[in-house]
Amino acid sequence: MSIDDYNRELRRQLIFGLGAVTTMASLPLIAVTQSKTTEVPYLGPSKIPNVSLLTHEGKEIKFYDDMVKDKILVMNMMYVDCLNSCPLATSNLIQVQRLVSKRMRDAPVQMCSLTINPEQDTVSHLSHYVKQHNIPSGWAFMTGEPELVKLVRYRLGFYNPDPAIDGVVATHTGMLRIGNDKISRWGMMPTQAKPDQIVKMIEHVARWPTV
Repeated sequence: MSIDDYNRELRRQLIFGLGAVTTMASLPLIAVTQSKTTEVPYLGPSKIPNVSLLTHEGKEIKFYDDMVKDKILVMNMMYVDCLNSCPLATSNLIQVQRLVSKRMRDAPVQMCSLTINPEQDTVSHLSHYVKQHNIPSGWAFMTGEPELVKLVRYRLGFYNPDPAIDGVVATHTGMLRIGNDKISRWGMMPTQAKPDQIVKMIEHVARWPTV
C-alpha cells in the first residue's frame, strides 16, 4: 500500500459521525522508550502526559495542565518544511478558529499544533511559520524534546503500528484530534474537512452528556 493509499484509508476509517466519538479508554496507548534522564509525569487516569513543551512564543508549558485540563483540545500534527498538507490544513483550521470564536465564545477551546519534526522545528522556526501564515493569537504551535513529542503523539493516537509507516512524517499530518478530557469524550477528523463540520464536532465533544 502506498503512503497516499494509506492516508486515504486512514481518513476513511477515522471520520466519525457526530454521534460516534471515542473515549480515552479506547485511544491507542503504545509504550514509548524514554531516556533514563527524562522525567515523564502523568496526571490522573487519563494517561495524557503532563510533559514540558515550548510554544512558538518561547513559553514553556505543561501539556496536560495548559493544553488539555478543563479545555476542549483541538490538535493536529505538522512540520514547518511540509509543503502540501500542512499549509492547507493550517489555512482550513484558521477558518475553524474564526467560527469557534463566533459560535463558542464562552467555551474553553484550545487549538494547538505539535511539530512532528522537533529536531528541526525550533521555537524560531515555528514563530516564523505562525507569522508567515498570519495565524491569529490563541493557537499554540509546540515543540520540545523529541522523546517527549513522540510520547504526546503516541498518547493522542497520532501513530501507526507499522514502524516503516510511522517513521514517515507525512503520515501524521492529515488528522485532527478533538477531545474533552473532563468527560472522556474524544473524536478525530481530517484536518481538511469542511470548517463547519469540524466546528460541529467540537461543539459535540464540548457538550456534557445528558442522563
